[in-house]
Amino acid sequence: MLATTDTQLRDVTRTVEQDGPGFAVILAQAFDAPPAEVWAALTEPARILRYFGEVNGELREGGEFRIPMMGVHGPVLTVHERELLRLAWGFEAHASSVELRIAPSADGTESLFTLRHHVPADEHWDTYGPAATGCGWDGALLGLARHLQQPATSWTQEMAGFETSSEGREFVTAPCELWQQAHLAAGADPHQAHEAAARTAAFYRGEGPNGGDAA
Repeated sequence: MLATTDTQLRDVTRTVEQDGPGFAVILAQAFDAPPAEVWAALTEPARILRYFGEVNGELREGGEFRIPMMGVHGPVLTVHERELLRLAWGFEAHASSVELRIAPSADGTESLFTLRHHVPADEHWDTYGPAATGCGWDGALLGLARHLQQPATSWTQEMAGFETSSEGREFVTAPCELWQQAHLAAGADPHQAHEAAARTAAFYRGEGPNGGDAA
């Protein structure tokens, strides 16, 4: 069955951890595809274009990647083929980082994919919490899941319009609640976790940066 918003809510495990002076926003999902296939979907520009968008650069340690639509670029920190890719999310001293890890199943036919995004403990975190980062990656994992199921299909246009659709707005709201639960499990203050998730949901629904304050 093709991945849907409902299956993604169930199939993704969401975790928040203290990570040094900052936090780690973690998503994990099992895929019915071997590590080599998942790695190709994550690193080959032509394939990424089919479900996510343009990504270019040099896939080597010390190389540089660029994601034009997000205005993000930075150095490639670690490359272990079919296992691990670590990227610095910018060049600044306080830049966050993203780790993509693939673990094979016992027979090697399936994969557990884990995305770990380290973010600083700053004003943005205090305002929006883990959902601001997590919900964006939730949408990307939905695209990846569909791509792995139907690699020849181009999902980019559909996924681009998804964010502004009624289904997309509903999908954003539900993960915000799940990220709030993960935030609480990490020891966050209940009021702060609720307010941060509400602000993020309001922002993604296009209700303005202060929409969550009134909720």
